Amino acid sequence: MSKKHVLLVGCLTVLLGLAAYSMINGHFGLNHVNGWPFYLAMPGFFSLVTAFTTKNLIARLLFSVFGLILLLLGGFFFLFSFGVMSWKEMETLWPLCIIIAGVSELIAHVIGGRKTKSLLFTSLGLITGGVIALSFTRINTNLTILDKVWPLHIVILGAGIIFTATHRARSK
Repeated sequence: MSKKHVLLVGCLTVLLGLAAYSMINGHFGLNHVNGWPFYLAMPGFFSLVTAFTTKNLIARLLFSVFGLILLLLGGFFFLFSFGVMSWKEMETLWPLCIIIAGVSELIAHVIGGRKTKSLLFTSLGLITGGVIALSFTRINTNLTILDKVWPLHIVILGAGIIFTATHRARSK
């Protein structure tokens, strides 16, 4: 890691420490009751810093997926902790967690220079599945059509896995 990256990580660590100190001491309206998503987002933040400072493509992808999922989930739960959204709404918004995982993998696919088709297919599968689940939980209409066609999502995901496996076999 270069000196510039070490300084960046050090500065970011100081800022995170100050944020944790503020939360523990009740500054800015933060406390252990509403600030718990910070503990979810903090490892995600460090994973992203690690992803952008490593040269190994596989490590960069793993750290970026893990970091983005934790950081976005932490931000999502902060909306509930600070009362922007009601915890009662979580009954219908839980599919957003699946969509967040899919978006994280899609961003990692872009970060990886679009070389990882498996990340692309899994991210599109997660996003599609999350959108379908969200439509089941949020739409108050007759869902008889969706009740009958949701297994096609599994078929599309399987086709993507087969495509990825055959593509890898040809490229070896």
